[in-house]
Amino acid sequence: DGKLNPIYVIGEENKALAENVATDELKLLSLEKLLSEKSEELAKLVKKRGQFFTDVGKDITKSATGATIRTYNKSHAEKAYANLVAPKTLDVQALAAASKEMNQSAMEKHAEYVVQTVNIDGKDEPLFLAFPT
Repeated sequence: DGKLNPIYVIGEENKALAENVATDELKLLSLEKLLSEKSEELAKLVKKRGQFFTDVGKDITKSATGATIRTYNKSHAEKAYANLVAPKTLDVQALAAASKEMNQSAMEKHAEYVVQTVNIDGKDEPLFLAFPT
């Protein structure tokens, strides 16, 4: 029913174990701090990578104005990068040519195709149905 006091065994072996525990605790604190620093560094790099692909998506959308692609974004840029088989660096002339191609305007829309009809037995039928092949 009473309170028990801890039992201490004093000796060289216990003193060495206590020192090992203290050393290990210091190592643990040091490693936890390093882990925290590296985790923060990783988060910053992931954010920087995401911003890079966001900027690439914006640049491509801006360059493709008037083209078919109008909603190129970060996820498109990341997917395209992941699908690269052999990434290469363009020289200034090739980069200029690619840039020029991206800035081309969209073609004019074609006029709507109207199917001509012919009156067969008082009913208008498409012309291509009136003359079977």
